[in-house]
Amino acid sequence: MTSMTEPCIRLENAIKDFPSGNGIVRALDHFTLDIFPGELLVVTGESGCGKSTLLNIIGFMDELTDGKLEAFGRDMTKLSEKERTLYRRRDVGFIFQDYHLMPELTAYENIAFIAGLSEDPLSTDEIIRTVGLEAEANRFPGQLSGGQQQRVAVARALVKRPRILLADEPTAALDIRSAKDVLVALEKAIRQGNGRGDEENRTALVLVTHNPEITKIADRVVMMKNGRISNILCQDSPRSADTIEW
Repeated sequence: MTSMTEPCIRLENAIKDFPSGNGIVRALDHFTLDIFPGELLVVTGESGCGKSTLLNIIGFMDELTDGKLEAFGRDMTKLSEKERTLYRRRDVGFIFQDYHLMPELTAYENIAFIAGLSEDPLSTDEIIRTVGLEAEANRFPGQLSGGQQQRVAVARALVKRPRILLADEPTAALDIRSAKDVLVALEKAIRQGNGRGDEENRTALVLVTHNPEITKIADRVVMMKNGRISNILCQDSPRSADTIEW
């Protein structure tokens, strides 16, 4: 990421309201943020501050109440539902705390299935190596540990070469060794470009976490409070994922 690079995602005065009883809850409150290609961005803050809502807005799993969202130079508020679906399929990778794997398919088949739906996927074999699951490739999800299942979920998100990768508490349910394995896989994919060599098309990662140690691997840390940005920390020399401890 450089200051000369154009943002791949731009939110301006974004507002997201949810009905609550006789009133509303404002999850995003005039939220403004640029996200850059190749950036590893970590978002943190207390529960209910709007972190997951932010990911859902960027990934078009939800819509803004007001404000502006631009993705890769397009005003997303003006897209048709078909165009939004294509955006989610082509450009966005999702990783959740729950793995969302297909239990009847092996680890390899789970990844290959997503590759088959993608326009320009990476090799399934290559992604299996990236996440370190060569020995588990032919096992079913029920035969894998939580950390291994989450690495399959990471691989499924990466294999279609998304331009933006959204990870919502991807290590929260894992032990530290498994969590670090997942973070190392994510970091490796982002730092090496995930098959997108040109700077302006490199995959950006937005990772939501409660864990302050994970913020050490970020290029920038966005701290949220009450639907707003309370602080942004830029880190010129982020730590490697395999060096952090908690």
